[in-house]
Amino acid sequence: HIKLASQYTKIHNIIAPNPTLLEYYLNTITKSPEYEHILPTYQKYLNWELETLSANPTFDQTCIEKWTADQRDVVVDALKGSQAYHALLEDCKLLKMPRLLKLARWKLFQGCLLLTVDQRMANWAVLKDYDELNELGDSWLGLCLKLGVPEFLAETRFFRHFVFNTGKVANKETNIIEKQKMCNILDVLKEHGFIDDDHNMAKNKASTNLVALGADELTIAIEGDQLEKIMEVLQHDTRTTCYNLRYSLFEIQEIDTEKFIVHNYNLFTRELLYKSFRSVPKNMFYMFFKKYILEEEICVEDTYFWADGKLAQWNMEHFFDQN
Repeated sequence: HIKLASQYTKIHNIIAPNPTLLEYYLNTITKSPEYEHILPTYQKYLNWELETLSANPTFDQTCIEKWTADQRDVVVDALKGSQAYHALLEDCKLLKMPRLLKLARWKLFQGCLLLTVDQRMANWAVLKDYDELNELGDSWLGLCLKLGVPEFLAETRFFRHFVFNTGKVANKETNIIEKQKMCNILDVLKEHGFIDDDHNMAKNKASTNLVALGADELTIAIEGDQLEKIMEVLQHDTRTTCYNLRYSLFEIQEIDTEKFIVHNYNLFTRELLYKSFRSVPKNMFYMFFKKYILEEEICVEDTYFWADGKLAQWNMEHFFDQN
């Protein structure tokens, strides 16, 4: 059993409204392939915690939060001391933040085949673009491990954002470059006819197939035979060929007001990989997860949530009729 459960759930973005039921929640979510990576991380964290507590039995939540911040500071110092960091700052001195319309029109594209193109580990990728001396090594994980950060922490999205955001590692500059890259991706896809019309238009009047747009990812509705062509174009166009892009193929369906279930597919076989959610509140997560993902009966453990600093429970009578 994990003693410092709240830190584990924070690091791995696991919803556990009642920390004493952590193992129940882990056993529940890992029934879905989306979370199959969780159990190995649990074992790594548990081994680290046991070793730490045996050396220091008084190690508590305050201690681990300070320890996590110390790990962040080690990596921040390495990043800010690199040639890449200073080259990025210098290059962005005269650059203005690109104008990029934020768009999210999921409801209009239910049942359509959707493709998300995103910049993998975008903030790290921007810094690596400037690492001509390879001071930072070949990978984010490799750099962190070299600096002594335990693997269970280094491999998480939480820690990378903790380093870049709270460590203030060129936030404005990386955001400028991320948006520049996204503008380039948009231009390439528009020029080759994969995005209809201009994305700079009113959200509900747009005739474009552009579904969603952010600083480091976009989603478009596509025809079934367009995926390979899009990947080939982005791979070979000189503006985007060096980008480390990730592709996700899925369909979306509204299951409740502004709450969606996502069917995630294999890029090439179109086989269903797993189902996930978009816009389902954390305080309702396990009830929706049981009903729509696992299609199992909802238990009392699924109904807990926090309200005004206290543990509370949903009244399940007619809950899904009212929401």
